[in-house]
Amino acid sequence: LHGRVAAFMSEVNFGCRLKAAESAAIAALLGDDGRTIEVNTLAGLSALETLIIVADKLTSIHSAALKELTSLKCLEIDAPTLTSSIAEPPIFNSLGLLEELTLRYVKLSLVNNLARAFRGLAKLKKLSLDHNDLTNLNFLSAEPGCLAGLAELQIDGNDIGLIKPDTFSNQAALETLSVSGNVRLAKVNTKAFGHMAKLKCLSLEQNNIRTIYLHFLNDLAALETLVLSGNPIGRVEWEKSQKCVSQLKNLYFDGDQTALFVPLLRDLPNLKTI
Repeated sequence: LHGRVAAFMSEVNFGCRLKAAESAAIAALLGDDGRTIEVNTLAGLSALETLIIVADKLTSIHSAALKELTSLKCLEIDAPTLTSSIAEPPIFNSLGLLEELTLRYVKLSLVNNLARAFRGLAKLKKLSLDHNDLTNLNFLSAEPGCLAGLAELQIDGNDIGLIKPDTFSNQAALETLSVSGNVRLAKVNTKAFGHMAKLKCLSLEQNNIRTIYLHFLNDLAALETLVLSGNPIGRVEWEKSQKCVSQLKNLYFDGDQTALFVPLLRDLPNLKTI
């Protein structure tokens, strides 16, 4: 992390150090003492393109704290005590050029209207929401057009219990999707992936899936990699469509499940790695 920081500036009232000059492209707020990012903490950093915030005791970010960051393209926040202040009122809405957003160890399950937090992020291409105590993905389809431009979505290490048919109805442009490491995730409605014509990589590893319905492969002509490792799969449902022209090249599952996947392997002529 420190290797990505460009320069050093003096102490700020956040209680940690802002490691960037006013003209720098990269800055980081690092420390465990700061509890709030005030309205002036990031003042004068209109040229900033990347901001990294790592703070163990951060509880709130002022709703106007990011408003001057008009050039920001990449934002990472790692703050285990930060909760509803990201959406009430929303703090990201002024970041119209933001392309990458990472929220890690933020208690997003306590945010009442998570979809609201992502309004206005029309240029966002990559969203990572790992280890945020998320129990559902309803926010992805809660509002029409929500996060419609995403190319990469990663939601690993949460507490997701179900993927519904309309879960990713807004994210038809996705190329990479990972919903892994959710120990309660036992059921995946594969209709959720059927409209993703651009999807190239899908990871569902380290969940608790016991039956996997792979009919969605008939619709995902661009899919090259499917990761199912680490699931206690005991049943594989698959029926090839006559229209299916699968481009799947990489299929990963546990070694003791090979016999379950044999019927599928015969219908994947482009497969290179298992």
